[in-house]
Amino acid sequence: MADTVAAGILLAQALARREEQKSQVLELLGKLKATLDTSKYFVGSVKTYHPHQETPGETSLTQATNAPEKTLVQARSWQLVTKLLTAIGDHWDVNATIEEGNTAAFVDVTLEDGSVLLPHVPVTLLMWLEKQLARLEDIFKSIPTLSGDKEWQWDANENMYATREPKITVKTQKVPTSFILAPANKEHPAQAQRIDVDKEVGHYRLVEKSGAIPESTHEALISRVREVKLAVHDALHKANTIEVEQKGIAKPLFAHLLAPLTEIGG
Repeated sequence: MADTVAAGILLAQALARREEQKSQVLELLGKLKATLDTSKYFVGSVKTYHPHQETPGETSLTQATNAPEKTLVQARSWQLVTKLLTAIGDHWDVNATIEEGNTAAFVDVTLEDGSVLLPHVPVTLLMWLEKQLARLEDIFKSIPTLSGDKEWQWDANENMYATREPKITVKTQKVPTSFILAPANKEHPAQAQRIDVDKEVGHYRLVEKSGAIPESTHEALISRVREVKLAVHDALHKANTIEVEQKGIAKPLFAHLLAPLTEIGG
């Protein structure tokens, strides 16, 4: 059920707060959308060299050449989305307060399974919700998903996904070897030629990292926001004129929308 907002706020105060927040919220949505559309923030990797055996006389220069290569994942998509919804929650609640103070038309927002997600919502707020949910759907669509051509597993130590099986590539080096062109006989010594042969001396182990989410989670998020959009649309046709108390909507609504993200890392 929706949380009840603390009583006592004047409508004028709520209107002033909404105007102060409006441009800030739009800016936050725009910045996050741009970030989610930039894939480089959510990819990383760790590449390490593993010799098959210790090389005698290995120099510090050789060690430096084979030093680990690491590209950090700059952002975790699910954390950014959760942080955004936390930041804009009060703005949604303020709008709920204003709209309920301006109208007496209320109706329940009921999901397809018959459960009431948001009870007793004013019709003017339903109209506002319809627009905001469209924006959230656009945000959810932009959340990057894990590459389907790799097998991923959760890395609890780094709080992100990593490829299940590392990619192994071989490292070789040229090794001088004598090649017998003609064996020795009574009249001539053996004829040999020195050639360089590629010898396997080690391997690289590449583990890819990602701040994206599974495709199934991505689909579940989009499905849920569309389900709520449909429920809000249907509720607009059932509104009646009555008077009710002010309510907060952000907490239960966002908890429902982000439920698939709670499974991240599980």
